[in-house]
Amino acid sequence: MEFLYDDGWRGNYYFLVQTSIYSSASCIIIIVFLLGTGVGVSIQIVLVPVIAIVEATLALGIVFILSALNAYIQDIENIVQFILNMLMYGTPIIYQLKQFSSAGILYQLISLNPMTTIINAYRDAFMYHQWFDWKPLALVFLLGVVTTWVGYLIFKKLEKGFAEQL
Repeated sequence: MEFLYDDGWRGNYYFLVQTSIYSSASCIIIIVFLLGTGVGVSIQIVLVPVIAIVEATLALGIVFILSALNAYIQDIENIVQFILNMLMYGTPIIYQLKQFSSAGILYQLISLNPMTTIINAYRDAFMYHQWFDWKPLALVFLLGVVTTWVGYLIFKKLEKGFAEQL
């Protein structure tokens, strides 16, 4: 875990605190919304940090890979922006996955999106007051760990040429 100390541990610590504050503020806003609309809050909300850790692990791996590639491929941010727009529509945020149950291949593609599992787990905890299915979330966490590990290896391999590229 020496990458936590490369640029000084204080910067990483402040980033962690800042991210925690933003996440807490977001959860408070969601809770106020749930109370205001009459949905309410249940005990399942205590598992929201578990879902957030799974999401952060997956995001960290993707960030490692993209940040390393960004030094070598200048247009990567445009490509990423396009892909993120496509993935936003491919993740059931503003719609429910069951609406596409008869869509065949489209339903399968949306189901394979790791963010679908994360969004459904958030919905189960916040809105439906039920325990989410641990098996798919564990698979996404495993994917996140593998992605983080591979991303870290890629980042360390390409790190030597960052100064020349930038």
